[in-house]
Amino acid sequence: MKEDRGALKQIEIYRKMSGKERLRIGCELYDLSRKLIESSIRNEKPAISDEELKKRVIKRMHNWPR
Repeated sequence: MKEDRGALKQIEIYRKMSGKERLRIGCELYDLSRKLIESSIRNEKPAISDEELKKRVIKRMHNWPR
């Protein structure tokens, strides 16, 4: 399979970053994912309680198909 040039460039960029920078990006991506999941669930169930939303977000994030 031919490597994607964009993916290879991104790997090169990440390798030049410090561990602190890569960790920051990882945390930002985690937060973005959580917010997107929350929005999706709220869109499906607008009246959901905050507690139920929290449970569903955790379940969806940790039980992603493997």
